[in-house]
Amino acid sequence: MRQRVKDGVERPAERIGDTVKGQFASDCCPLPHPKGRACSVQSSAQIRLDDAPASPAPDLLDLDRSRSRRNTSQIRPHGLVMKHTLYLLSFASLVLCGAIFGFFYAWFCSVMWGLDAAAPSVAIAAMQAMNATVRNAAFAPAFFGTPLVLLITAFVASKSGRRTASLAFLIAAIVYLGGAFFPTALVNVPMNEALAEIRISEVAGSVDTVWKNYSGTWQFWNGVRTIASAICLMLTGAAFLFLRGTKIEPASLRL
Repeated sequence: MRQRVKDGVERPAERIGDTVKGQFASDCCPLPHPKGRACSVQSSAQIRLDDAPASPAPDLLDLDRSRSRRNTSQIRPHGLVMKHTLYLLSFASLVLCGAIFGFFYAWFCSVMWGLDAAAPSVAIAAMQAMNATVRNAAFAPAFFGTPLVLLITAFVASKSGRRTASLAFLIAAIVYLGGAFFPTALVNVPMNEALAEIRISEVAGSVDTVWKNYSGTWQFWNGVRTIASAICLMLTGAAFLFLRGTKIEPASLRL
């Protein structure tokens, strides 16, 4: 590659630093200048040749991961409080769901079958006695507290950024309310109250019919709430495992 200069003598293009002018002089002016002068190359047409290899771009994925892997010491105190609160609520939800499932399951697989095997008059008297004592301080937390604790746990899990666990807790609460709580309040409890009004001495001739009509319908709806509470327990267990398998960090503290 050669370059024409003012004195008309051609010489090799000079490399000044890392800028090459000669090549673009010939490309810019393919025809000779009328006065025999070469077309000068403007600085805007110059190419900066960087002999050093370009530095690699930072790995944004690794950078994002490194930011997310912060130590517990970097989490603010209220974040730690929320973390431990969520664990306690999750454990309470699991215990309550297991307790109410066990309660319904015991009626399903032992109590009612035992009463069906007894004399109808004995079964009615025993059922009346159990229904009169079942509303107590040991039963209330499991029956009334389960949906409340599940909903609170779902809310706290959502605020902590654990959306999958939050959804599982929420679905568990909905299943329990629709499949166990409301059937108990709308079907089983009214049947128990109607049975409590019966005097065995007044229905001595039809006691068998009274018990069969009561037992069949009552056991069907008890089976419904047993299945619903079992699903609720499985969902709560799955949500608890989601929390145990992932790092809990409040959404407000994440980058």
